[in-house]
Amino acid sequence: MSIPSDEWLVVIDRQKVFAESDWSDWACPAGSFHTTGAPLPVIADACAASSPENHQRALDTMALFTPLITITDSAAVLG
Repeated sequence: MSIPSDEWLVVIDRQKVFAESDWSDWACPAGSFHTTGAPLPVIADACAASSPENHQRALDTMALFTPLITITDSAAVLG
């Protein structure tokens, strides 16, 4: 499989990013996720990507960041 030249892929070591880097302080000020336990919901049917396949790939990648990120849909949010 090759990635087309107009697309890109980012591989993130989530432990480094969220636990050990200065970026963690910006993403979760003062460890707010760890102190409040409030995850960021991503409402899957309220966002899009360049293709349905890329949309699913992005959601699958974000799901790796559980419990910092939770994937949900608008029906669940609106009740």
